[in-house]
Amino acid sequence: MKIEGNSTDNPKLKSKKLSNGQESLYLEYYLGYRKTTDPNTGEEKIHKNRKKKTLNLYITSKPKDAEQREANRRNIAIAKQLRMEEELKLKGGKLGVSLINSPKEDFFELFQAYNDKYDKKDYRMMTGALKRFRSFIEEEYSIYKYGIMPEQLTKEMMEKFVHYLQKHSKGEGASNYFQHFKKVVKYLCENDVIKKNPCNGVICKIDKTALRKHILSDEEIEAMIKTEYVGQNPNVKKAFLFCLFTGLRFCDVKDLRFSNIDYTNNMLKFEQNKTKGHSNTSNVTLSLTENIRRLIGEPTQDNKGNNIDEVIFKLPSYECCCKSLKRWTKKAGITKNITWHCARHTFGTMLVNINTNPVIIAALLGHSGLKYVTRYTRAVNENKKTAIESVSDKFKL
Repeated sequence: MKIEGNSTDNPKLKSKKLSNGQESLYLEYYLGYRKTTDPNTGEEKIHKNRKKKTLNLYITSKPKDAEQREANRRNIAIAKQLRMEEELKLKGGKLGVSLINSPKEDFFELFQAYNDKYDKKDYRMMTGALKRFRSFIEEEYSIYKYGIMPEQLTKEMMEKFVHYLQKHSKGEGASNYFQHFKKVVKYLCENDVIKKNPCNGVICKIDKTALRKHILSDEEIEAMIKTEYVGQNPNVKKAFLFCLFTGLRFCDVKDLRFSNIDYTNNMLKFEQNKTKGHSNTSNVTLSLTENIRRLIGEPTQDNKGNNIDEVIFKLPSYECCCKSLKRWTKKAGITKNITWHCARHTFGTMLVNINTNPVIIAALLGHSGLKYVTRYTRAVNENKKTAIESVSDKFKL
């Protein structure tokens, strides 16, 4: 992908193509030249001195949807800003628009600047953390609603913020938002904007072994399989059922390609986006059953009879998929609030129901240990309780 820039830029913003279809953005500095003379011919040669610096920012060479195009736009904008700052450094001028300008900066602006340069997959959690902190300040500390200095953050304020998150969030939301909030505070501490971390000693406790998402019963799954209606997106239906039968997260199923299928051994191999790069269990291998193969379908072939590597499920945006799922469950007569992650929890619970070894459950779901498997066991116990009640409550004593 060609990146626009001036011929006089120093450093220049460039990109290098990678084997995975992405391009790595980097800066190339021109640091002058030196002349040498060939002792044999007397010919004068010029040797240009250049240096490269990777930015750890990536773009998709051929974006296929709005999400990839937006990610490209955001990363290129960040890279151009970094390039400009580096050029000003070389010229001995001011740093330009930096994330850290002064210890007197408004905390909201610093948080937003951090988010603007944040390029990881949990970007939405970062923006959600800022949004919730703004709402908290407006409700509890309205005097600061138009701006709060970093040094005005206190431990007492953080404890109240945790209580606010627990009151206004569901499931693990409170803990997740606070973890992302602390990333920014830690960064500001490391850059001497905040002298003492106000989050130290503040804990957002939740019971992580409790299953907080709804699970689908066998009857509800059957109802969803049979439900068809005008305007239904077949790819959304196939992808959700695939998640039900494999335990994949939405972020993984949307990226699955036919190259992830090992047709010789009838296996699916992929790396989990959530734990990629920082977990030994991020690679997952699953056996393909007849039903799963039916959902996957067959890859398109080129003129030479070779399989074309493309995404298996051509899905719209996450928001559109959620709307489609909500409409589908309503048509199927299901009143529960079913989300995409409910498919993963339902898969885990079904494995417990058939007495699957916990180690195998952890391996299938890509967990590094057995801690999270406990939540599916607890869900089964709740189902047992409901079953007993449905029998005994038929009679009046």
